[in-house]
Amino acid sequence: MRRFAVVGLIATAVDVGLAVALLDRGWSVVTADVVALVAAAVVARPLHRVVTLRDDPFARWIRIRRVFVSVVVAAGLVDLAVLALVGTPGGPGRDLAAKVLAVAAAAIVRGMAYRAFLFRVIRREQDRPVPRPPAVGDVRVSVVLPAFREADRIADAVGRVRRELGDALDGPDDLEVVVVDDGSPDDTAARAAAAGADRVVRLERNSGKGAAVRAGVAAATGRTVVFTDADLAYGPAQAAALVARVEDGFDMVVGSRRHTDTRTLVRTGRLREVGGRLVNLATHALLLGQYRDTQCGLKAFRSDVAR
Repeated sequence: MRRFAVVGLIATAVDVGLAVALLDRGWSVVTADVVALVAAAVVARPLHRVVTLRDDPFARWIRIRRVFVSVVVAAGLVDLAVLALVGTPGGPGRDLAAKVLAVAAAAIVRGMAYRAFLFRVIRREQDRPVPRPPAVGDVRVSVVLPAFREADRIADAVGRVRRELGDALDGPDDLEVVVVDDGSPDDTAARAAAAGADRVVRLERNSGKGAAVRAGVAAATGRTVVFTDADLAYGPAQAAALVARVEDGFDMVVGSRRHTDTRTLVRTGRLREVGGRLVNLATHALLLGQYRDTQCGLKAFRSDVAR
């Protein structure tokens, strides 16, 4: 995102600077703006190719010329229309203000167009597994259980994961259970170890679920890493379906409480539900993918992707 922004700022500087300079020299609005837009596009395309997307292995809009040209033309027409409406000759100051307004309007069009195209591309890529060798790991599956003040039920959770997921995976021998005690004041860690957890990671202080998950992923040795909540709100056997999809070639598989086959036994509080929907909306906008339930506490990753 930073590289994209830097290249965008450079192209915008070329566009605005050249347009204002040409208008100041007495060029017509149409001619000055068209020349400035073409110059900015000529600068932006190679910079995006070399800088923004230099390590992107997938097809993106910058590699598809017709998409790039179509968006540039559409945004350019908006830019030109706005500038023609408000950019009457009036000195460099007024020319600059008019051009900045035109660039802002064009940026909205450009952003919406790129996002719409990228959304389709990314959804297509997400729906297609990538055949490749499995990730490196000592066991087939690691299950990470972040836990805080779970002394009363962590032993049951470890046993259920071992038993139910092990049966679903045709045997518990290739299954590793990793419990991360997130600075609990009780004996969560000791009870997890006594219950047979393969690895118990203890954080010195309560650092939050995200930190606990990261610590567990770092300690896990499985080729596929699953994490779920210690209260096992999702039955451990359900993770087998996620593991199978990862092994089919997907980098990440996310559970969804909005799936058509979902059975809700206990509803979350209204405030938490609204908060989750807002997070989903933000993730949908920022990451471009159609993630229906990013807050679902059941996810599986290739171990190299998770790290």
